[in-house]
Amino acid sequence: MTPFSLSLVLPVTNVVASLAAIIAECQTVAAAHTTDYEIILADDASTDGTGELADRLAAIHTPVAVIHYPRRRGYRQVLYDAWGVARGTYVVALALTGPATVADIARLLPAAPDHAAIFGYRVPSPQHPAERLFAAIAKLRVAPGMHDPLLGLGLFRNDLRDLLPPNGPDALTHAELYAAVRQQHHKIAQIAVPGHAETAARPSFGGTGAALGQRGSVVGAGVLIAAGSLWLRYRWRRHP
Repeated sequence: MTPFSLSLVLPVTNVVASLAAIIAECQTVAAAHTTDYEIILADDASTDGTGELADRLAAIHTPVAVIHYPRRRGYRQVLYDAWGVARGTYVVALALTGPATVADIARLLPAAPDHAAIFGYRVPSPQHPAERLFAAIAKLRVAPGMHDPLLGLGLFRNDLRDLLPPNGPDALTHAELYAAVRQQHHKIAQIAVPGHAETAARPSFGGTGAALGQRGSVVGAGVLIAAGSLWLRYRWRRHP
């Protein structure tokens, strides 16, 4: 058993059909590593009954809590808010809309508490051209040295929340965290997780990354918009 408490933060939207299974898998993974854990479900404006089911499941399962958003906030803002109420020594951030799965969390846990932040990366790396291009731009402009900026799977010491800007592109959430943690000279680990072939061409999470899961002209437009947004954003930061 690990000597720290754990908070699993899961932003969820319209996952009513799989929510019970997600919670059960989270409990299995967490209980295998610690006796002190919680699961925070952040219902980001679901319209399919996810929020109602989350409340019912939370009433049955003691370590489950629910935060509701009547209007869509996006992965970054939801993570920022849920992180603010998390009580665990470490916080798991998982974008369920992307290729990472609950089972992959177990691969990150052994690296704590020797590291302040642990990031997952896919092996093999994603093959979708749009995602590869966006990841290359993110690594160049935001997070040099980060293997997989778009995976959306991380384990962070709870006191690092203030390093996450609450506003910005959802798809750059973990990349910006990596850059900020590295800038503060905290110890970082990067852990390989399976590439999950069935989701390799999907975006890691919503917002900017959502454009990367499309085809044809939508892909081209999404990539150009994303690349332009990155360039303008960081050009402004460096030359206000």
